[in-house]
Amino acid sequence: MKAFLSVAFTLMVSTHVCAQSTGSLKKTDFSSLNPPKNKPEYQVTVTAETPYRVFINDIPLMSSIISGRIKFPVNSAIQSSGTQKIRVVKQHKYAQEKQIEVSVQQLGGLDTLWQSKLKNQLKAEGVFQAAVPYKVTDWSLGVSISEQDKIRIEKANLWFKQMAAFLQSGKGDAFMNRLSAAEMLTFQAHYFDKSMAIDTPFAPVYLKESQSLIKVMTRGNPSLRTEALAVIKEALKSLHHTGR
Repeated sequence: MKAFLSVAFTLMVSTHVCAQSTGSLKKTDFSSLNPPKNKPEYQVTVTAETPYRVFINDIPLMSSIISGRIKFPVNSAIQSSGTQKIRVVKQHKYAQEKQIEVSVQQLGGLDTLWQSKLKNQLKAEGVFQAAVPYKVTDWSLGVSISEQDKIRIEKANLWFKQMAAFLQSGKGDAFMNRLSAAEMLTFQAHYFDKSMAIDTPFAPVYLKESQSLIKVMTRGNPSLRTEALAVIKEALKSLHHTGR
């Protein structure tokens, strides 16, 4: 679930901050969700002695600071069928001698699609093939924002300020409407039907997991990171007051 929600936040930022205007967005119609009969699912298995991060198609899908074995789904980062990229990075330079074993599997399949063992290296990269019955492209519209890109920084800051204003004025529907396009992408990738999409109490879990992710995303624009954390804190407070 954490990986699923982490990508949802990435989609929210790339879809709405970078690729869309800062105006109000019409809520996505989840009634159009119609999952196929064939639902291929892919997962990554990691056994680690040190903290690490896993990227699928350059999306930071999982960060862990504990040792041990973990499995997590990766469909959220698979945009369409074809070649998928994977990168595993140790979080600390001094951990070069620590071992990490990582592999990619299709659930129900017999073969390992990709595997690697990191011992005397800090990262491993590779590719694997995936076939999925959907194609989502919105997150590919996102761009990195540098300190010198004043125009995009201003637009992004305005977006977060507007989200905070929605919460402070009690406009919860407007706040969630802006997230609905990102929700739609992740629901498609995880084969949600319309009843699952509408009935799932997505907001509180989504926000808490996004908050955890942003706290470890320290290499981005610091002002945007501060704005994002402030908006999420206000959103959680608002949901608490409504009893959700």
